[in-house]
Amino acid sequence: MPRGRPRTIAEETTLSSQDTITPEQIDTDLQAIHNRIAKLEELRVARENLARLEAEVINPSEIGSVVNRDHPGNHPPESHTEELKIKNISTFTLNFNLQRRQDWLLDLRYTFRGAPRKYRTDGKKILAALNFLDHTCRHRWYRHVEEKSIEERQNIEDSWAYFEEWTLSLIRNTTTLQADIMDQIERTCQLPNQDPREFHAYLDTLEQHFPRQAEKERALSFFAKLQGNLKKYIREHHIKLPEGREEMVSLATHYWNLLKPSRKRNWTESTTTSGQEQDDPKRRRYKYSAPYLKTKWKQPTGPDGKPYHCYICDATDHLASRCPKKTKIQSVLNNQNIQSEMGNGEESK
Repeated sequence: MPRGRPRTIAEETTLSSQDTITPEQIDTDLQAIHNRIAKLEELRVARENLARLEAEVINPSEIGSVVNRDHPGNHPPESHTEELKIKNISTFTLNFNLQRRQDWLLDLRYTFRGAPRKYRTDGKKILAALNFLDHTCRHRWYRHVEEKSIEERQNIEDSWAYFEEWTLSLIRNTTTLQADIMDQIERTCQLPNQDPREFHAYLDTLEQHFPRQAEKERALSFFAKLQGNLKKYIREHHIKLPEGREEMVSLATHYWNLLKPSRKRNWTESTTTSGQEQDDPKRRRYKYSAPYLKTKWKQPTGPDGKPYHCYICDATDHLASRCPKKTKIQSVLNNQNIQSEMGNGEESK
């Protein structure tokens, strides 16, 4: 028989018939095969259980067998699946700040939750998010991916967490990001017309870039950054402050709403030092109203458009009734009248 030619079935049957196989050897081989089948079956079940548990822990919305989830009979067609979408998702630009970036990411996350079958993988989520990046930001992502090696590129394009972290580089230099944010946290405080809930959302966005503090520290930090009149009002009505951030925000919002009428009337506390007399609110209200303003006198004009002038001193900034020389002239005229009367009396004698 030539070398390299495969044996035929007839040749293998002839050779096997020539070999002597004992019953003990058959039982041994059969037991070994059954043991291997049992182990392989256990391995398959273990892998399925592992995949199912990972899906339940990592993606709770996708509970079920990961192995068979792509089977057509396990879920209805895409056209019949109700898909929840968030409208008016803003386009990410280089002008975004940290708070707008956080709101943008939250809109995308809830969009993905509304269509879990459509956005099963992180790769699909990233492709969907690229539609909400402007031209400059989108091409920065393309260049960032192309600069990586093939292995790194595959990991980057399939990691939503990496994409979220990368969007920080569009806002500012990531090397000094934490230092800049900490400086911003130290300087920030509640604005004059800012609701405490809005201020809490802004402050929480900055604090998310650092390890979470204890609830009591977060509550006191929020309280310290409120407006002065609001803090004073809370201290006057509460001896013990809340020890949780949410409770502190609710308390500040409650008293913020109570102070609304005083804010509308601008009856805010004066920043003058103690001992100085504060203005009466009623006087402050009418301080600059029209009846108390001294209006400037306006020179009347004649039919020809020329202004009238004083016939005493010929000035145009006043009339004769307001002339400063009027009293002098009047006194001279009075003296002349007195002298003329005295002269007439002597002549009659």
